[in-house]
Amino acid sequence: MKTYKTNISPSQDELYRLFSTSLNAGLTDKIKSDIHLVITQTTDGIEIGQPDFYETYLYKITINGNDVLVGKSEHYIDDVNSLALEDLIDNIITGYLGINSIETILQP
Repeated sequence: MKTYKTNISPSQDELYRLFSTSLNAGLTDKIKSDIHLVITQTTDGIEIGQPDFYETYLYKITINGNDVLVGKSEHYIDDVNSLALEDLIDNIITGYLGINSIETILQP
């Protein structure tokens, strides 16, 4: 799980709005393919999925205090698109948080 340790209080609602408006368009631009991801806000986080191919989420973003955590489903098979998707998720989160608000990023 990737963890963004910040000095702000991130908003799940705002992150959900950003993912909903940016992720699919960004992925289409990046990989030049028409992959449609479903972004769902739950009580405990934001899930990014592709229900036509996977039963569970591909990525789950949760907020724990000032930390933003990004978990990848163990059922998601790494493919060419996963690197592009991870890059977009990272860009959306770091763009929202702002580089000056991120104290450190912990990688698995």
